[in-house]
Amino acid sequence: MSDFSSLWYNPLLTSTIVKASRENKAEFGTRGQQKLEQIPPLGGTYAALIAASRTALDLFISLKDGTTVNMQKAATERLDALLPVIISTGKVLEAKILSEFESDPAVRTEFFPKGRTELAEAKRGDVEGILNRFVARATAHVAQLGAAWVTRLTTLRTQWITNMSLQSGALGQVDSSRSQIDLAWETLSWAFYDIAMQLAIDNPRNAGVADVYFDFSMFTRRTNTSTDNLGLIRLRLTTYGNDPIVDGDIVVQDQNGQVLQIGKTDINGLFTSIPLAPAFYDVTAKQEPLFVTRTMQYQVFDDNDPLHEIQLTAQ
Repeated sequence: MSDFSSLWYNPLLTSTIVKASRENKAEFGTRGQQKLEQIPPLGGTYAALIAASRTALDLFISLKDGTTVNMQKAATERLDALLPVIISTGKVLEAKILSEFESDPAVRTEFFPKGRTELAEAKRGDVEGILNRFVARATAHVAQLGAAWVTRLTTLRTQWITNMSLQSGALGQVDSSRSQIDLAWETLSWAFYDIAMQLAIDNPRNAGVADVYFDFSMFTRRTNTSTDNLGLIRLRLTTYGNDPIVDGDIVVQDQNGQVLQIGKTDINGLFTSIPLAPAFYDVTAKQEPLFVTRTMQYQVFDDNDPLHEIQLTAQ
């Protein structure tokens, strides 16, 4: 079970992990971030959360390596990537406003006093002011737009301001002292924690979903005890169009045909098995009557839990 299953504390800030090597922390962060970006969870809030963890990870690694130049370069690249996201978000926001305030066009003007092209034509120095306005007006109209929009816009603003500061060097002049690195790790820890909390909200009965992204074995290397020489079957169930299959039935059996686990995929089509001894196992995936049932064989290892893809054909 994932260390994120206990959601009332941040496991990345426990003494064991805080005292872990910087290289282990960097490996943990890099692997987790890559998985989040390659197989992002479904939902409108994750894009901003993943952008926040990317910025935090870049900062931690830059400080760890003592490479201020790399930190500033990474910030510039993140700004280049973030601007299209902000522009796209602005378009979605405008559509939401037009839908919610159809009879009150003045509200749109509150958000876009210079018209819909303001963001697309804005210089980098103007974006922060535009985002400040978006956050202020979304907060004022939270009853109609919803709290998620306030959070989404606030996160984008934070990421923009942070990367602008890093890019300009305002934060790039900090030395790579242990206190600065520890602070950067704390920031990254809370960024990952926010993602884990959202995963828990979206998947209340599947604590294993966090294992898909966060591999704590980097901090707690397996020893030779009987309970440690175990592995997991992790899979993603999709259609041939790569759309996740939600609530798909998963059956795990050993080579003797004994059923070891029956479970379901989550909202992202993900499933994680119980800990299993290294061996071959049969996994049957189905969602009747919509898809053709499929059985695959997977090998479990005690030191590697790859994510497998199972695609089902529509009936």
